[in-house]
Amino acid sequence: MIDSLVTLSAGRRRLTNQIVTRATDGRRIDVISSLTFYTGSAARLLAMATVVDVTEQERTACAHRTLVRNSLAGLAIFQDGQVVFANGPFADICGRPVEQLLAMTADETDTMLHPEDRDRVNALAARRIRGELVPPWSEFRVRRPDGSVRWIEESSVLVEHEGRLATQVSVVDVTKRREAEVALRLTQFAVDRAGDAAYWLTPDGRFFYVNDASSRMLGYSRDELTRMSVFDISDGLTREGWCGRWQATLGETASTFESRHRRKDGAWVPVEVTTNPVEFDDGQQYICAFVRDISERKRAEEERLRFERQLQQTQKLESLGILAGGIAHDFNNLLTGILGNASLASPRLLADSAEREAVEQIEIAALRAAELTSQMLAYSGRGRFKVERVDLSALVREMTSLLSVSISKRATVQYDLPADLPAIVVDATQVRQVVMNLITNASDALGSGAGVIALRTGVREVGRDFLASTFVDADLPAGAYVFVAVEDSGVGMDADTRARLFDPFFSTKFTGRGLGLAAVLGIVRGHGGAIHVSSVPERGTAMTVLFPKGSEVVIESDDGDADAYAGWQGTGTVLVVDDDPTVRDVAKSVLCPHGLTVVVGSDGYEGLEQFAVHRDDVVLVLLDMTMPGLDGASTLRALRDTGAQTPVVLMSGFAEQEATRRVTGEEIAGSVQKPFRADALVRLVADVLETRQAGD
Repeated sequence: MIDSLVTLSAGRRRLTNQIVTRATDGRRIDVISSLTFYTGSAARLLAMATVVDVTEQERTACAHRTLVRNSLAGLAIFQDGQVVFANGPFADICGRPVEQLLAMTADETDTMLHPEDRDRVNALAARRIRGELVPPWSEFRVRRPDGSVRWIEESSVLVEHEGRLATQVSVVDVTKRREAEVALRLTQFAVDRAGDAAYWLTPDGRFFYVNDASSRMLGYSRDELTRMSVFDISDGLTREGWCGRWQATLGETASTFESRHRRKDGAWVPVEVTTNPVEFDDGQQYICAFVRDISERKRAEEERLRFERQLQQTQKLESLGILAGGIAHDFNNLLTGILGNASLASPRLLADSAEREAVEQIEIAALRAAELTSQMLAYSGRGRFKVERVDLSALVREMTSLLSVSISKRATVQYDLPADLPAIVVDATQVRQVVMNLITNASDALGSGAGVIALRTGVREVGRDFLASTFVDADLPAGAYVFVAVEDSGVGMDADTRARLFDPFFSTKFTGRGLGLAAVLGIVRGHGGAIHVSSVPERGTAMTVLFPKGSEVVIESDDGDADAYAGWQGTGTVLVVDDDPTVRDVAKSVLCPHGLTVVVGSDGYEGLEQFAVHRDDVVLVLLDMTMPGLDGASTLRALRDTGAQTPVVLMSGFAEQEATRRVTGEEIAGSVQKPFRADALVRLVADVLETRQAGD
């Protein structure tokens, strides 16, 4: 035994060993034994033994090792830049086995830090070693061998390891948290910069959170809004209604509805609200509402609806105009037979005879019927216009006496008629009818009570938006228009009345009848103008008629003296082309007594055939414009294509302007509007033939 001890102690002064043994009571105990060697007298080798029971310390150390081994956090000890201890979670975070970490040099260990974070982390470590006060926590990135990057949160403390200073670190992988934070910041940025408002609402209706768009839309700061509730801004929302809406929203994934929110300045904003229920793990419930300002959408919808109504109104007026024009045209053909034959018969009867009086009454009735067809043509925009340059203010000024006796005695008329207005090219008689109709309607709107009627003229620069809101034509060009406006303080009109205002035979008066404003609309349309109507029930109506500024003068010739042509005689053949046999017969009966031969064609094709047969004898062609098959315009072109220069007079149930417009570019000698008197046709034919003879 002594020899073994001598051998063990050779070259050493102390031997220490930890062993497991049993106590006298049989318990298993951990002890540390220590032998100290020294030389006694006579050079004898002596040893002193000490034994310490470290059972409790060993248990504590074992628990510590178990804790380190099973810890979810990564634990490691760094000394001189190297890893001298690491547990499994630390190795997993670094992407390396423990053995590799322990074998790495300080430089190799340093490469695990992300290049952008390396200097900062090393600087903190150096300051900590020097004893400076540094934050106990820090976050940085480490790189794994596969190139992936992990974010870690590190806590470091200085410890003694094997008798020397070291750094013990505890790390947690916070990559997912960092990614979630980035996503949250991006989401927060997106929400705060969103164009739509976003509200987070609590169960009691308070604003928990609002974004920047909410402030812009409502005019409140975000701090102000978070001290308010939804009841402060939502139109008509009560606490009872909110409770119902809250419960309904919780039962849905999302719901969308329209409402109005009140701005700080008191103005209402139309909004579209989409609500989503949100419930967090702690049971807290919210409603997340995305709110879109739909003011522009509403304006666009209103504009679209207004345009559709305008289009429907225009189409309706156009359809009714075509119908009215067609009826007037056919009726004028019938009236041509009545008026023409009556005017032929009248001179052949004794002046004082009952028969003469009866025929004259027929003429008068036919002329009155012709006036009705003129109104129908006016409504269709194809009325007969005798146009000239007119000063609108002067025209209205001349009517003041007539207007004063046409309105209620209790109405006060205020005139504003500036001088030197730009001239307009219009039929003055038709414009007088427009003014008379407008002021009569204004007077009727006052009823039996007193009121004010204002009549103004002037020049107004109007844009496309204003013109699009007018009646007649939504495609008029923007620019300066001369206007006459009539405003009253009467009963006004609701939307339904305004929509039917220009319908034929529509009236709010029990005794109302006739075309009235419908004819006004047609007259304005025929002049290339527009009508704007503004009315509020119980407050009055303003009607403004716009006329384009004139640039040319077109004046029809006077009728002349009918008796001067009673004995006129002509020579040659007149070709009458009309699909109505009554018109053909009347023309023949009127012209033959004046020395002319009349041949007829029932349509364009027959007319061309007759012209080919009688070409050398035909001195004049009376051509109807509206015929089935080959119409008047096509017949005229075919006639000119033969090289013939024979004078052509157009016959039409429409106005002269409408008839000549359809043959633009073709030379014509004149036109006559149906129905016509016999003497008027004779006068026109005589003028044309004498003009031709004078030219020859």
